[in-house]
Amino acid sequence: MTDPSAAWTLVRSLVRQQQPPGDLPVLEVHSVHGEETAMAGLVAWFDRHNEDTAVLLRVDDKDLGIVDQDAVLDAVDPTYYRGGLDAGDGLTLPGLPTDFRLFEYVCPIDGHRRKGVVGFDAGPTPTCPVHGVAMVPDAAR
Repeated sequence: MTDPSAAWTLVRSLVRQQQPPGDLPVLEVHSVHGEETAMAGLVAWFDRHNEDTAVLLRVDDKDLGIVDQDAVLDAVDPTYYRGGLDAGDGLTLPGLPTDFRLFEYVCPIDGHRRKGVVGFDAGPTPTCPVHGVAMVPDAAR
């Protein structure tokens, strides 16, 4: 079976290494949503969490690697968001998609692990990889 995210040239160019050092937040994307949605999810995560310098990007339940905040912000033109007046060409909407949601979860035991899921519905509740318990929605977000 072919990996649909193999053609994600922009997102893959932002990955700096394969194995995560320590306990980074995880951002999960399903390849069926496409590279633009993955990129928009990265931008949304760092917009909400500007204190995070990096995330572990997981695509289809496989770790793709670490993506730095600076690399994401450098790769995306700050005016490249949908919705600007006269931004369209009359055929397509310009910019990154905005029809996804960023669902955020934390470990209920000590809140040590944070996870974001980019998608159009919440999907199954993620499990904490350390404690093996269901994560809970992050009420702070």
